[in-house]
Amino acid sequence: MDPKFIRAVAEKVAIEGIEYWDRVSIAELREQGMLPAHLSAVPDDALRKEKDILDVWFDSGVSHTAVIAARGGALPVDLYLEGSDQHRGWFQSSLLTAMALHHKPQTKAILTHGFVVDEHGHKMSKSRGNVIDPQDIVKKYGADVVRLWVASVDYERDVALSEALLTQTAEVYRKIRNTCRFLLANLYDFNPATDTVPFEDMLLLDRYALQQVRTLLEEVKNDYVQYRFALIVQRLTRYCTVELSAYYLDMSKDRLYVEQAQGLKRRSAQTAQYYILHLLTQMIAPLLPYTAEDIFQALPANVGKPSVHLTRFTTLPVIADGGAELWEQLITLREQVLKEIEKLRAAGTIKQSLEAQVGIRGLAQSSYAGLEALLAAALGRQTVHSFLKEWCIVSAITLQAADTFEILVTPAAGSKCPRCWHWFTTEHAEPSVCGRCENVMKREADD
Repeated sequence: MDPKFIRAVAEKVAIEGIEYWDRVSIAELREQGMLPAHLSAVPDDALRKEKDILDVWFDSGVSHTAVIAARGGALPVDLYLEGSDQHRGWFQSSLLTAMALHHKPQTKAILTHGFVVDEHGHKMSKSRGNVIDPQDIVKKYGADVVRLWVASVDYERDVALSEALLTQTAEVYRKIRNTCRFLLANLYDFNPATDTVPFEDMLLLDRYALQQVRTLLEEVKNDYVQYRFALIVQRLTRYCTVELSAYYLDMSKDRLYVEQAQGLKRRSAQTAQYYILHLLTQMIAPLLPYTAEDIFQALPANVGKPSVHLTRFTTLPVIADGGAELWEQLITLREQVLKEIEKLRAAGTIKQSLEAQVGIRGLAQSSYAGLEALLAAALGRQTVHSFLKEWCIVSAITLQAADTFEILVTPAAGSKCPRCWHWFTTEHAEPSVCGRCENVMKREADD
């Protein structure tokens, strides 16, 4: 053994692979002048190639030098990732050899995870017959569902895998995907270059929706830095199913489907949903790379762009939305209104909220004193009544002065507009549709 000999063999291995040492003969080593000088008089049959390895943990432990440094990478790397059995194995041997060779750790952070077990907590093994092949899961559910399951579990301990858990994960995936699909469908005629509404001109509800997704983005980015993937899945699931689907998207449907195609009200909603979908695509990209890429390539103005995985998180400015106090009161008021609407639904008096009209009495004498003023200040050109109609998704809403607070919900009066499904009583030139739809249709015809 001498350094020159070891380096000569290492150079051959680097070119021909580790099999070189098995293949080369003593005679070839001598002919190539690789044998140490002190072995020149020793016959070939008195020499033997060593077949033992130095140490398996040493071999893998010096990968920071053999792989990263050898390819021009910088040390320390961002992350070392392995199972919890590597604390005294690869993690330790890597740290010891890095300190010896480079006088610094090989990584900035270490992430350890548990092992996959079946639904009863048993280790998966062929003898038990409880092994679930990842390839079978991919064929049935797709690769993104497998990744979503990995991200959704608490990896700090052993994690259970079963058909039932995969089915649940697939349902979560569908919720996220369908939400993105709905947003994308609403942007079919939206060109960001020409149709984007400036933040300050957007309707209050749309500005509020952008503030929500902005807050979500900051939370998700921080979770990624901390490797809190399960929390990211929880946040995204709640956002898609509650904050978007049950609130904002439901409220904004009317403007998207009924208002003038090129009008401010519709373009404001589309602008908000464009930003929301763009940010959602970036947020899900590390977890659902294939789905995110499909969405990204289908987004307006993204055709021909390389990949969502080559973008940086978009930054939204702080957008004036009326403040937390306003929205806390509005959310609470809406919950009270919906409770009263639900009573009529349960009694069979109405089938949906648009069949109701709402009267709110004594607002200023309740815990909502000042809500109307806060709302009016934040709305700008939009009226309080039109906003509250959209916020509660009803056909009519009135605010009346009174000494005591009361919410009265009754079936909407008049006729149902076949175009927007709102009930109306105002007489106008086109009696078959409501006045709003009549005006929209006239503007569309003029355009």
